[in-house]
Amino acid sequence: MWCELVSTVKKLVTEQDSLNYCQELGLIAKSVKCPTCKCDLNKVYRIQKRAGRRETHKFQCNKLKCCGKHNQVPVRKGVWLEESKLSLRKNLLLIYSFVHTKLPTTTKFSTTTQLKPGDEKVV
Repeated sequence: MWCELVSTVKKLVTEQDSLNYCQELGLIAKSVKCPTCKCDLNKVYRIQKRAGRRETHKFQCNKLKCCGKHNQVPVRKGVWLEESKLSLRKNLLLIYSFVHTKLPTTTKFSTTTQLKPGDEKVV
């Protein structure tokens, strides 16, 4: 397990690496349609947020008729990671750890006893 974890961590050095890995696995789309002109958007742009905020990755339409209309589509749109505040890298490591951790199981013991003919049941 640890060798696999180390191998996975090495693949996810940067947020861009994590994005590429998610796209390879099919967790995040490789392209989306522009909301305005409906063309395929397949280039991801890194958008730096204000200080203290995490950077985001978005598909963006650069056609002249779409410029200025903020036609950006977040790469996480429509997937279960959409509302997560964690980086893609941290999400992937969290998921990996959860899936590969053996959770304690509870065992229910049956307390039935078999009575032989002539035995009385004590209540």
